[in-house]
Amino acid sequence: RLAALARAAGVRHFVLVSSLAAREPHLSDYAASKAAGEAAARAEAGTMALTIIRPPAIVGPDDPATAPLLASLRRGWLPAPGGRAAREARFSLMHVDDIARFIALRTGLAGAAGPLEPMAEPDGITWRGLAATASGVLSKPVRVIPVPPAVLFPAAYIVQAICATIGSSTFFNTGKVREMLHTNWRGSVVMDGARDLGETLRLALGAEDLV
Repeated sequence: RLAALARAAGVRHFVLVSSLAAREPHLSDYAASKAAGEAAARAEAGTMALTIIRPPAIVGPDDPATAPLLASLRRGWLPAPGGRAAREARFSLMHVDDIARFIALRTGLAGAAGPLEPMAEPDGITWRGLAATASGVLSKPVRVIPVPPAVLFPAAYIVQAICATIGSSTFFNTGKVREMLHTNWRGSVVMDGARDLGETLRLALGAEDLV
C-alpha cells in the first residue's frame, strides 16, 4: 500500500527496510512475511526507483530482542544455538546507529538497488569470535555454551503453548529457532566506516560503565 501510494504521489525513490531473514522465507512466518513484503513492493513500484535494504542482527539501547544475549555476555557465558553445528555458523551484527546511517545514505541515491545486505565484518562473525571479543571488552572470560536443537525446539513449543493459553505473543518460537539454527546470516555489502565488533559490543554492553 505504501509503495502504491508513493508511486501515485510521484515519489521518485522508495526505500524498503526489510530483513536479512527474507533471504530464507521457508524458515519462519517472520521471514516469509518479509519476503512477501519485498515482492509486493516490487509489484507496486512500477517506474519508481526501489531500494530494498536487509539489515542483519542489530544491537542498540533498550532493545528487548537482544537484551537476553547481552545479559548472558555480562554473566560470562554465551549460548550458541546448534550444538556442534554452531561452530560453522557465521552471521553479521551491527550497531543501530550504523544501520540508520546506511539507510539514510541510500535515500539520496536515485537508482533502484537491492536487496542490499549490509555488514560491518567482511568475513562475518562466529559464536567463538563473539565470545572472544566480548571477553576483551568486559575484561573477563566469556564461555560458549552450545545449545542443541533437541533443547531449543521443546523449549520453543512450551513457550508457544504458554503464550497461546494466556493470549500473549512471544519472540521465541519454533520459527525463530529455525532462524537461529541457520548457519549463514552474513551480509553481502561491507559498510564503510561501520563500527567493528569490539566497538559495537562496547557500546551495547555499556562497558565504559564497567571499568
